[in-house]
Amino acid sequence: MYNYYFDIAAIIVFLTVIAMIVSTKHIIDSTFKVLCNLTVMAFIATILDLVSVILINNRMHTGLVVGINVLFFMSHMVVIFLFLMYVVSQVEMRETRTVLRKVILYAPLVVCLVVLVLTPFYSLVFSYTSETGYAPGSLHFMVYVIAIGYFAWTIIYAVKFKEYLNRYFITMIVLVAIVNVAGFAAEAIWPYLSIRSLVLSVSAVIMYFFEEQSRTAIENDTNLVGKEYLEEVGNKMVHNKYPFSIILIKMSNFDALSDTFGHSNTNALAKSIASCVGHKYKLGRCFRISEATMAVLNTDVDKTTEMTRKLYDELSDSWEIEGMDISCDILMTECT
Repeated sequence: MYNYYFDIAAIIVFLTVIAMIVSTKHIIDSTFKVLCNLTVMAFIATILDLVSVILINNRMHTGLVVGINVLFFMSHMVVIFLFLMYVVSQVEMRETRTVLRKVILYAPLVVCLVVLVLTPFYSLVFSYTSETGYAPGSLHFMVYVIAIGYFAWTIIYAVKFKEYLNRYFITMIVLVAIVNVAGFAAEAIWPYLSIRSLVLSVSAVIMYFFEEQSRTAIENDTNLVGKEYLEEVGNKMVHNKYPFSIILIKMSNFDALSDTFGHSNTNALAKSIASCVGHKYKLGRCFRISEATMAVLNTDVDKTTEMTRKLYDELSDSWEIEGMDISCDILMTECT
C-alpha cells in the first residue's frame, strides 16, 4: 500500500503558501510569474499524486490510473523545469532569448513529455493493471535522470552567474536542489513512501520565504519601489543588451518649499507627485531614489522624449495641499 499521508500534508502546505502569495503585494515580473507557475503546478502535481495513490491502493480501473499517473509525471517534470527557469529568469530575459537557447532549455523536457505520452501504449515509464498493480517501465530511470540533470543544471547556472545573484539566493537554490534529489533517492529506494510531493511543498516554502526576505519594498500609497530594484533590472537589461531608458524626476525646489510651507506640507506635495507617477505606470517601473527624486524605467526607447514631455506637463501644474495651491519646479532628465 502506498502512503498518502505525505500528500495530504503537502496539500495543506501548498494551500498556505498560495494564500500568502495572493495576500501579499508583489512586483509581477517574469521571475515572480515563474515562481507562481511553479507553485501552482507543484500543487496540481500533489493532487494528482494523491488521487493516483488512492486509485492504485484500491486497484481501480487501469485506464484511469494510467492517465492520472501520466499527468502526475508530466506536471512533476514541468515543476522541475520551472525551477531551472526560475534561476535562469534572474539573469536572462525572455525577449532576448534565441531560438537555439530555447531549444537547449526545452529539449530534455519535451523528450520526457513525449515518452510519457507514449507510456500508456508501450509501458515505457510504468505499467499498471488492476491485477498486477503498478510497476516501473523500461524508461522509468529516464525521468529520474532528466530531473536530476535539470537540478544539476540549475546549480551550475547559479554558480556560473553568481555575480548577478544574491549569495543567499544561491544557497537557497542549492538547498532546494539537494532536498529534491534526496526525495527522489528516498522514493527510488522506498517506492511506497510517496514523499516527492511533500518535498515539493517544503521547497515551495523555502523559495517563498526567500522571495519575501529579498522582496523590494513597495510604497503602498505611491506604488513606487526601492532604487535597489532599479539597479537589479538595469543590470539585467544591460547584460541582455536590451534597450531601455530612465527618466529622472526631481523636485528641484523641495528645500525652498519646505522652508516656506513647512516640511509636512512639502512632504504631502512630494507624496502626491510620487503617487501620480507611481500609479501611472506598471508596478515595478517607477522608483524612489530619494525624498525628492524619482525614476521611471521605459522600455519603449523611441517614445522616451514624448513620455518625458507629457510627464513634465502633468507634474508642473499646481497642487492643492491643505487648501493651498503650490507650484513645484520639476527637473526631468533622460538617460538612454
